[in-house]
Order: sequence, then structure tokens, then C-alpha cells
Amino acid sequence: MTSSNFLRRPSAVGGTGTFPAGLKHAEVVSALDRAGCSWEPHTPLTFGNQCSLTALASGANFTFEIPEGEEPVLNVMGLPGDGHDCSEQTAGQDH
Repeated sequence: MTSSNFLRRPSAVGGTGTFPAGLKHAEVVSALDRAGCSWEPHTPLTFGNQCSLTALASGANFTFEIPEGEEPVLNVMGLPGDGHDCSEQTAGQDH
């Protein structure tokens, strides 16, 4: 992969991390399976044009956008206690 295939994102601990861009759902599931990390669908964040899964041991949540006619692509990954709760409605915003 070239450097253009990577994104710089803030990490959960305040630094930055390098993540491959455009990870597909199947790639994330395969990596979790290879690591022996059990996961399950996360139905509260699975609707419309997105699907979500949770890694059971860590509680890490992976939410994927489903572009029309394409495979789901990783959109956001969150850890428990990161201060964000999509289930909370914020005035003027849909979640």
C-alpha cells in the first residue's frame, strides 16, 4: 500500500494512529476472527445505509457505511468510555 491508502486519525489515548483507508466489513471480521476475538452484530447502530458490530472482549464498536451497490466500508471505530453515545439525541441532530 502507498501512503495515500492510509488515514491519520486521533487515537483513543490522545495521540494519532495510522489506519488503512477503506477497510471492508469482511476484512475487519477476518482480522477479529484471526485474533480469536469474538464479535457480534450491534443492532442499535444497524439501520438504513449502515451496519455495526461489537468486539466482545473490548467492547470496541465498528460501524460501517454501506454505499449503494457496494460492500460495507468502515466509517468509525469507537471504544467504550470515549465520551460519545450515539443513542443520546443531541438537539438539532439525527443520530
